[in-house]
Amino acid sequence: MTGRALRPVPQTAPRALALIRVSKEREGMVSPELQDTAIGDYCARAGYTITHRMEGLDESGSRARSRWWAKLDAAVAMIEAGDVDVIVVWKFSRTARHRLRWAVALDRVETAGGRLESATEQVDVSTSTGRFTRGMLAELNAFEAERIGEQWKEAHERRLSKGLPSRGGPRFGYVRDGDTYTPDPVTGPLLAGMYADYLEGAGFSTIARRLNRAGQRTLRGGPWSSERVADVLDSGFGAGLLSKGSRRDITWVPGVHPAVIEAAVWEAYREAREARRGQPNAGVPLYPLSGLLRCGDCGSSMHAARLGRYAGYGYICGRWVKTGQGVCVTVSRAKVERVVLQWLARYAAEVEDQATRQAARQAAQLVARSDATDLRRQVLRLDERLNRLTVGWTEGLVPDSAYAATRDELAAKRDELVGRAREAEEMSTALQRPAMPIVTALLDRWDELPAASRREMLGHLLRRVVVVRPESGPVRVEVEPVHALREV
Repeated sequence: MTGRALRPVPQTAPRALALIRVSKEREGMVSPELQDTAIGDYCARAGYTITHRMEGLDESGSRARSRWWAKLDAAVAMIEAGDVDVIVVWKFSRTARHRLRWAVALDRVETAGGRLESATEQVDVSTSTGRFTRGMLAELNAFEAERIGEQWKEAHERRLSKGLPSRGGPRFGYVRDGDTYTPDPVTGPLLAGMYADYLEGAGFSTIARRLNRAGQRTLRGGPWSSERVADVLDSGFGAGLLSKGSRRDITWVPGVHPAVIEAAVWEAYREAREARRGQPNAGVPLYPLSGLLRCGDCGSSMHAARLGRYAGYGYICGRWVKTGQGVCVTVSRAKVERVVLQWLARYAAEVEDQATRQAARQAAQLVARSDATDLRRQVLRLDERLNRLTVGWTEGLVPDSAYAATRDELAAKRDELVGRAREAEEMSTALQRPAMPIVTALLDRWDELPAASRREMLGHLLRRVVVVRPESGPVRVEVEPVHALREV
């Protein structure tokens, strides 16, 4: 086993990062103040200077969604960047109880020449015994995490069997008193109205906009989005039910809390939800610029929509559609397509003016391909000579000195040829440009081609189309091509 390349011992005190992790609503929660004090005392005894402090909250209880992993990655990156020499935690379990994440973080730290130390677990990781001890502690931490997870799973199942939500916490439309949920006199009718709106044909985005315009906020105090509306309605809590399982395999069981909608309304909602999921044309673009348009105010995608009785069809900011927040940036379909067609015409004219340059480029591309092929053949011939030389040396037909000199000469020549072949192949690839038949077909047959075909062809030419709404004046449409005109 090869040793790792550690950094030279510095003349100044090693720089330490105090990494503090706090678990919310879990057993054995340790305050950040206690952790910070223990880390500070340890660093003082060890002669470290704490130059950075980082604190993270592991609030989700999920190994996949925890925000702590971003903090851990940032701490390791500071070691790799040379900003600190050692990471000090209260206990090794504060780093990670997930076996893979612990191993990856530790490997990154030690590969960079840094150290990970515990303020309360005295382990000398410079010795094999110390590293074994640290490994045992990590395994015990993983075992403890699994044990706690099993206990939480049993607790969730026990609560569900009693008709209680698997997790406590507030629910929209209800007032919570311990494990008792009663319909809220204000938000309860709103929740029932959300189901009614959906059954009347409103989408989740429309419902979210109505709630935001009425000044309603989610339980976390933020604006409503289409995703949040769907989560609330799909949970079935308003129908007096509790959900269990994953989204792909979800089931509902009766809860002890009262419902704000009738069972018939819940069944009608589920039927309508499934019917809308199966609507045709899902994923097929109905308009040639679907997915290419971006709002110049917030950067979100723009969705096709009917802008009004007289304005006709166009595109509208997706963020505003979902939340009703921000600026309602819109553009008519006729205007944005007119701008794109004008850009295509300029593109074609520019390419026509550069016909001579294009022909020269194609000739250069053919030469580059030919050069690359020829160089690869020379490499193969050198490989054969090296093989014959090696066989002669192993059979005693070639002296050692002659073998070494000839081998080195052939190897150097081979490396040179491989490098030249790679350069020729890269030049051949770089000389390629979008096929002009795409531009010609779009200009000549724009009104004849299906929307999906136009969208696919535009995707080879355009990176995105930005709609900018200035403080005064008309909306401006800016085309961002994959290749600038001057590069054609």
